[in-house]
Amino acid sequence: MRRLLAVVLPALLLLAVADGCGGSGGAKSATNVDTVAASLETPAGFTVRRVRGQGFAIAVPKEWRSLDASSALRGKRVKQFEQENPAAAGAVEALSRPNSPMKFVAVDPSATDFATNVNVLVSRIPSGASFDTWTKAEAAQIEALRPTHLKQGPVQLTPGKGYKLTYHAKLMIRGQPRELAIHQFMVKRGGFLYVITYTTSAGEEAKRSPTFDDSAHTFQLKT
Repeated sequence: MRRLLAVVLPALLLLAVADGCGGSGGAKSATNVDTVAASLETPAGFTVRRVRGQGFAIAVPKEWRSLDASSALRGKRVKQFEQENPAAAGAVEALSRPNSPMKFVAVDPSATDFATNVNVLVSRIPSGASFDTWTKAEAAQIEALRPTHLKQGPVQLTPGKGYKLTYHAKLMIRGQPRELAIHQFMVKRGGFLYVITYTTSAGEEAKRSPTFDDSAHTFQLKT
């Protein structure tokens, strides 16, 4: 458990810096991202994206651009994605690494400096780990990074009982200090931990928070 968390959680901050991240995920590689029909529960202005090979779906604002792990590994689509979304270079690099736990990323293409984004990590976790065990371990790893504005607690997500952490991190981006707001939603299913991370600049947090919450509550796992 400690080894897994030591890999996954610092990687989330590395992504925010747009330097990319590594790590070893146990889940199989993702297939294509599909846009599927919205349901009555889908928030207005959102579109549902499904990553078939990982068995999950999530809704994001319609204008956001998305990429999954297998597309990044194939290379053809990734070049176009990088050209259209230069501020998301770190996410693309993370997706492109073989066996990366990151399986999906979506970014707001309107950004020219730091791109507000969401990414989904899928990693193996002991199937017998209790809710208290894995959530305490996750929280401890985040606290070790000395975040500010830290809030945490249980949250009910569509797949079941999850955990939410929100915090700020001061990081260097392209040589300039930036304060980022990070909202993480986590849920465990069997031997896998799903971590949904939304990152934006601190100044955008108040405006973006409702979007993050709406999106996270559309996350679904298909059996």
